[in-house]
Amino acid sequence: MALAFDDRIVEVSIEFPSGTRTYQSIGTTGLSIYATGQKFDAALSGDAEIRIFNLTQAEQNFIISQTSPLQANRTLIPVLLNVGRKSYGTFTLFRGLIFRSGISQPPDIGVIMSCNVNYTLAGSTISDTHPATTFLSTICANIAANSGYVSNFLATDKQISNYSYNGSLAYQVNQLNNMGGIIAFVDNNVLTVRNKGAATNSVPRVISAATGMVGIPTFTMNGITVTMMIDNSVNIGNIITIQSQQLPAANGNYVVQKIVFDLASRDAQFYYTLICVPSNISTIIGTEG
Repeated sequence: MALAFDDRIVEVSIEFPSGTRTYQSIGTTGLSIYATGQKFDAALSGDAEIRIFNLTQAEQNFIISQTSPLQANRTLIPVLLNVGRKSYGTFTLFRGLIFRSGISQPPDIGVIMSCNVNYTLAGSTISDTHPATTFLSTICANIAANSGYVSNFLATDKQISNYSYNGSLAYQVNQLNNMGGIIAFVDNNVLTVRNKGAATNSVPRVISAATGMVGIPTFTMNGITVTMMIDNSVNIGNIITIQSQQLPAANGNYVVQKIVFDLASRDAQFYYTLICVPSNISTIIGTEG
């Protein structure tokens, strides 16, 4: 776990016909990049808005011409957002597809890219039938393979009777979450399946003023919301330990069910907002927060 607040790194990689181009900002050097988005510990699809300034005219034209909402046959463009700090390097915060784009208003003209985790899968259908009894891990591995994901099966395996699915590739994850006792979600092309009430990490990440907490935690109807500086130690489904001197009633262990991120390569924001429930509660918040 990195606690140093040294120079931040923001990288955006976009696929062009000539190959993938990576735009990087380290500290105060490089392009100006902004990104906001959210990721869920549920079957909801993560999304992001990424803004990059000072691209070449040719680069701007390609992105806009391929993904403009006025384009009858839009081409979705793969995008990768990596962030971090000099002290530990970068990690992948968001991986998805640019499905819509536009230009910001003068004087600083930038490309605004709306991105989604599995935009194309919603319009693709599949028919998937398994034998009379099939292990849940096998079903999850098959769903991951059909969707282009990596399977990360952390749940207790069990046999499923007469599994059959006909519908959108994207909504197979919903089908998994309807089986009971598990939570399935997709993040960075990985399909993770875990037991309800369990976390995806074994050692809680302590969040306090000394380790990157920003402000004071706030209570919600189901748990707590806490803001922290972005680093590589917290992810969806993780268990965290909040230690707040200003609000000791909030102290304890929680499971992260939603991450909202807001970052800039040069401006002040470089934050996670974590929407969490107590670690002994297994209900899904979904879109709350």
